[in-house]
Amino acid sequence: MSFSSELYAERPSRFRRALASLYSAAVNRRLKRYRQGGLAVGRLNAWVVSVGNLTVGGTGKTPAAIYIAGHLQKQGLRMAVLSRGYKGRSRSPLGVVSDGERLLMTPDVSGDEAYLMARSLPGVPVLTGKDRLLLGQFAIDRFGAEALVLDDGFQHLRVARDVNLLLLDASNPWGNGHLLPAGSLREPRGEATRATAFLLTRTDEPSDELETELARDFSGRPVFRSRHRPTAFKEFPEGETRPVDGFAGRPVLAFCGLARPDFFMNTLDDLGLDVAGFVAWPDHFQARSSDLRYLMAKARSLGVDTAVTTAKDAVKLAGRDLAAEGFPLKLWVLEIALEIVGPEEAFLAFVSPARGPEAAA
Repeated sequence: MSFSSELYAERPSRFRRALASLYSAAVNRRLKRYRQGGLAVGRLNAWVVSVGNLTVGGTGKTPAAIYIAGHLQKQGLRMAVLSRGYKGRSRSPLGVVSDGERLLMTPDVSGDEAYLMARSLPGVPVLTGKDRLLLGQFAIDRFGAEALVLDDGFQHLRVARDVNLLLLDASNPWGNGHLLPAGSLREPRGEATRATAFLLTRTDEPSDELETELARDFSGRPVFRSRHRPTAFKEFPEGETRPVDGFAGRPVLAFCGLARPDFFMNTLDDLGLDVAGFVAWPDHFQARSSDLRYLMAKARSLGVDTAVTTAKDAVKLAGRDLAAEGFPLKLWVLEIALEIVGPEEAFLAFVSPARGPEAAA
């Protein structure tokens, strides 16, 4: 069993449960220090919205961060997004992925998620670094930021926030109930009390049972629902755009490096594609030339001439000559957007400055 698959196993090994006990002690010690004032929390002179989760990967934080930042930008606020820059090679405490006008880092330096946000949010600076209090102050001083979105910020307690949005995958909100590395939980389930609101993702199926659970155990916090909506297929790198039903019935080779690749596969099935082959790499996987040649060999064996992947995976291929690396297939990228299910106006009011009491009801 691979490491990633064991995170979702119902019965993790005894060894991993022992390691999880040590991890739990460290997490609880850190939380206690913050609660008792041993570790300082700083407040920035800006509206701060944190988007995060309790589990590792797979809840859709990046589309949510893009959606919220885009909305606040449309409200006329000077925005910036602060990211950890996960899996990026940059070690700068103040990494500028985008200054709002230009992309200043490559995906391997910034991290794929930070680069995707920068590419998706023209006019919004995107910064990376471990200390997001430092990043936030820099965004205010350098770019005049009036509002900040902390991507993957639920565990980054150093920064006070006005909205602490906790994302939960409606199909699997708490993983297998175990902390890392026995499960996918970063923190105990009870830490959800820190949230000011919940955003349920992937609510294509009914989420009534989870909503009842949240109302019972974490009362007083609004619960919003969302889903990830396919919007278009775009030819890589900068070709034509086709509607989401543009490949219905067509045999394709699909590949991705996601925490939950099954969601990508299910989406392609729902769109009517004939997925002749599917290659799932670990989350944040950086494909090498040998990996591309493997994909090409697989495509030839299946007799397909078209490949599809995700936007998150496509950014890691930006600037590369895929044909020269042994992958001359046409590659199409499935674009995904967050869609709020239900009263979108209430959600937008909640994440915006000066929200009224009716928005929080």
